[in-house]
Amino acid sequence: HRPAVRLAELLVEATPQPLQRVFLADSGSVSVEVAIKMALQYWRAQSVEGRSRLLTVRGGYHGDTFGAMGVCDPVHGMHAEMFGGVLAKHLFAPRPAPRFGEAC
Repeated sequence: HRPAVRLAELLVEATPQPLQRVFLADSGSVSVEVAIKMALQYWRAQSVEGRSRLLTVRGGYHGDTFGAMGVCDPVHGMHAEMFGGVLAKHLFAPRPAPRFGEAC
């Protein structure tokens, strides 16, 4: 798929030297899911146990797959009521306040 290859080449050219790989996903949910798996896989490859929770900002929406739903807002998110009891428990930081004059 030549356009995808060209996009990957442009992304590598635009990023700092250590970033030489590109993973293309078919949706935002899948990209979040893969990012979660890569983060967990990193710690496993380092032989570090117990690194299975993620930190994200409260109020966010990250997708409809189970991993992505787990990092959506656990209190006010659209998945909280139906799936809250079965999703992984992560850490949530307060959402930063907008600066004066900026849109919320």
